[in-house]
Amino acid sequence: MVNQHGDDDDADKSGLDFSSFLPPSVQKSRPLLSSYLYSTADRPQLAGDEKRKREEWIMGIDEAGRGPVLGPMVYGAAFCLKAFSEEKLDDLGFADSKTLTHKRREELLKTIVHPEADQSPRERVEWNVKVLTPASISQGMNRKVPYNLNAQAFDATCQIIQSALDQHYNIQHVYVDTLGPPKTHQMKLEQAFPRLKFTVCSKADSIYPIVGAASVVAKVTRDAIVANWVHPESCSRRKRKPSEVDQSELPLGSGYPADPNTVNWLTQNFDPVFGFGQLVRFSWGTIKTIMTDRGPEFRWNDEPSNIQKWFKPASETPAESPVGLFKDLGLQSVGSF
Repeated sequence: MVNQHGDDDDADKSGLDFSSFLPPSVQKSRPLLSSYLYSTADRPQLAGDEKRKREEWIMGIDEAGRGPVLGPMVYGAAFCLKAFSEEKLDDLGFADSKTLTHKRREELLKTIVHPEADQSPRERVEWNVKVLTPASISQGMNRKVPYNLNAQAFDATCQIIQSALDQHYNIQHVYVDTLGPPKTHQMKLEQAFPRLKFTVCSKADSIYPIVGAASVVAKVTRDAIVANWVHPESCSRRKRKPSEVDQSELPLGSGYPADPNTVNWLTQNFDPVFGFGQLVRFSWGTIKTIMTDRGPEFRWNDEPSNIQKWFKPASETPAESPVGLFKDLGLQSVGSF
């Protein structure tokens, strides 16, 4: 059964189990400290195959984890020969990952990662992912000039397209699940890659099997990262106090602010000084509210000077008054005595 957020009910209760299969796109047993691009290795059967450069390939792109307050956002791409997509891709059963159970998504990704020994190289689906860490998402959105989520998502899309082109795949047509208004999104992609044809629409993962494959790639990768998350804050040698909660022992839930398990995790793991660890997106309104309500109250004593005053004649410049910090703390310059 799938809940309103597109996550299995079992995931909300006890977390997903990746003990039998961990996607190669997931960094195992170490903290996720920076964003990265993973691309399937150029398989020996295709290496040097000139047909790969001549025959048409199609690509599908979708994302997972755009809305949650916890964990990374993952953009996934799947690409294959156009002839294969027209003949057999439908038979593999790819669809919108949100309509599939975790077990089914895992099975589908396995068919890509571990193809049958007798399967022709020309009947295989290649894939890559771009993983954006919660910290990098927040840092971008909290800049003085915000690098908003749409811009970060667009750049991730361009990176995974370029990655396939750099491997000399003759990508001709790219199908994308829309990011905002379809026409605007498609126009931006066409400007970035004028040689490629794009089809951008809502629910593309339900319409085009190649986008459904990308949806599965992105979703399973993100779920595996979250399920196997290594908290860098727990890697120090400092002994945890008996009253402190082990972050790994609490269920994360779906990662959405409306999920009771997610709310409980945020409540139990809030630090009054540092807030949260790197699993959390500090730029989300939910986190800002918690930090304001439960964190220490503070204000900036010294606001930046107005640069305009330096361009006024000396006669029009008022005498310097004590800076805010001096007034607030009752301090006085020693030169005034």
